[in-house]
Amino acid sequence: MKNKKEYDYSRLKGKIRELYGSDSNLAYELGWSGPLLSLKLNNKSGMTQDDIIVLVDKLKIPYSEIHSYFLKEKPKIDWGNATRRYSK
Repeated sequence: MKNKKEYDYSRLKGKIRELYGSDSNLAYELGWSGPLLSLKLNNKSGMTQDDIIVLVDKLKIPYSEIHSYFLKEKPKIDWGNATRRYSK
């Protein structure tokens, strides 16, 4: 089974808060539900090319910066080799 890619939308979330104050304010402006936008920003629902185009336009993201807002992958953690530290 293929692992689904997860994207780091932290820069996108910051831009949304900078311009709209909250995810729900932007969702309302786009005619989307708040939960739908939340699902997309948290990698629970896919971000389509149409979604990206709408968000780039609404948030005035320069085309040269699309990659850093939408295509930056979250680092994968290899839990088999991860070590845990326990404090006493």
